[in-house]
Amino acid sequence: MRNAGILKSRFWIGGTGQAVLRRYGHETALVAIYLVSNPHSHMSGIYYLPLALAASELQMTEAEVAGHVLDLEREGFCQYDADSRVVWVCNMLAHQVSPRWNESDNRSRSIRQHLLGLPETKLLGAFLARYGISLEGPSEGAWGGACQGGAQAGPSLPVPPSLAAWRKPPPGGKSDGDSDGASSLLGAVAGGAA
Repeated sequence: MRNAGILKSRFWIGGTGQAVLRRYGHETALVAIYLVSNPHSHMSGIYYLPLALAASELQMTEAEVAGHVLDLEREGFCQYDADSRVVWVCNMLAHQVSPRWNESDNRSRSIRQHLLGLPETKLLGAFLARYGISLEGPSEGAWGGACQGGAQAGPSLPVPPSLAAWRKPPPGGKSDGDSDGASSLLGAVAGGAA
């Protein structure tokens, strides 16, 4: 269980918090804060989270949580894979760890172990590509501003052969995480999948 997380104060005065509050209201903002700070979250921003669990902890219905997650997906705040029940808070790694990655940082090992323990998800390939984490050598991508891209050079984490199937998409190519998850998310909730 995670004991602490970082929610930067600019969330409220910068862009994301104000945009979410204006467009979608306080419950969607609460879900955003929950995704960053709940005890099941991980500093990487990609982690297993059944919507039924979130609904229980937020005292909302599963359909309400799913609707708020869809709103947050529209904002580029997160992505949710209903099939694997994995959420990715797009900029969380840069905010929780560092905008500039240090290979000697012990957290890289923790992140690697965490990625190995995730259920199979279409979001992992997009996560690796977005942060510029190459599975086959030095990083070529950006670390800062994960969802929007960034200027700083990104990290290259040591990745074991068991993740060899997750390859960086070709330039201009789409990754598995580029698909619109809205219909699958609502379909999973409507169909009773948690």
